[in-house]
Amino acid sequence: MDVQKKAAGKADTLYAKVGGRESVNAAVERFYGKVLEDAELNAFFAGTNLTWMKLRFSQYLAQALGGPADYRGPAMKAAHGRLSLERGHFKRAEKYLAAALAEVGVPPVLVKSVMQKVAGLEPEIVKEEQGIH
Repeated sequence: MDVQKKAAGKADTLYAKVGGRESVNAAVERFYGKVLEDAELNAFFAGTNLTWMKLRFSQYLAQALGGPADYRGPAMKAAHGRLSLERGHFKRAEKYLAAALAEVGVPPVLVKSVMQKVAGLEPEIVKEEQGIH
């Protein structure tokens, strides 16, 4: 693959289309601001090193969108398993991420594309529901 094709391929990523590292980092900052203002979600972050958490989420999101593969944290299931997050928690967080992306200027069609990728993480983040036996 020549250099021009390789560069064009990177420009075609969702990561590049949403504005790259600058937009991802700005959206993550806004996302955590919203989550921490939510009484139902902020308890999950008590005692957490938020600087570390924001960095890891920015890296994870960038990688998931086709950007640099910098994420070196735990798998989503391992990172969230002890929290007993329910589907409602996940949906609230999704709403905040979509709003944060829009606030930093990501066009609605791209917000939708990002959120489709994020929705795929739900089984890894939400605790398994216990069936009635």
